[in-house]
Amino acid sequence: DVYKRQSRKGVDYLLKAIHVLKKKRTDFILNIVGDGEECQKYKNMCKNLDINDITIFHGIKSKQEIAKMMQKCQFLVLPSLWENLPCVLIESISAGLPVIATDVGGIREIVNKNTGIIVPPGDADKLSSAIDFMLDNYSKYNRNKISEYGRKRFDYNIIGKKLYNIYKNILNRKCSRISGGNSTTTIETFKYENIINNSKNKEKQRDGGTLK
Repeated sequence: DVYKRQSRKGVDYLLKAIHVLKKKRTDFILNIVGDGEECQKYKNMCKNLDINDITIFHGIKSKQEIAKMMQKCQFLVLPSLWENLPCVLIESISAGLPVIATDVGGIREIVNKNTGIIVPPGDADKLSSAIDFMLDNYSKYNRNKISEYGRKRFDYNIIGKKLYNIYKNILNRKCSRISGGNSTTTIETFKYENIINNSKNKEKQRDGGTLK
């Protein structure tokens, strides 16, 4: 699980799910990456739920370190109570990881039967059952196809072209209204490559300039 430790991420439900699952099996390790004001709360929960031996808190990691961890892990769990379209989900799918995620925000738009499992938010029992199933079946997911699916949908060039077309259509409609609907002028004052470069630069700044 990769997250900024906030209550909306549903980490408490994940820990409760692991507690339930531990009664059945202990052939797994939960790796938690992130930090925040609720860090100590979750560590105390692990102690009280007796899951310290199968839970590791890794703290803050760079994007490169997270990518390496994803390559070694079997699947990702994102138990959020609400989301938009979480970047970590896109990153994990692009890395070929099957996922378990909650049915909130835009998650259902990218998680399907070929990429993972969707469970109701805030339901530790359903989450525990999904993790139990995934532990036995993660190898049946095709990591190459999952990665290909993620890259085809979220590659910089693909997203850049989509944004470019959206902006161009909006500007063209605006110009058409201004000219009374008689203008055939198109707006070509920017290229979709600029959108791609701007996206990369923003991510580079967000990650402390380490993106290559």
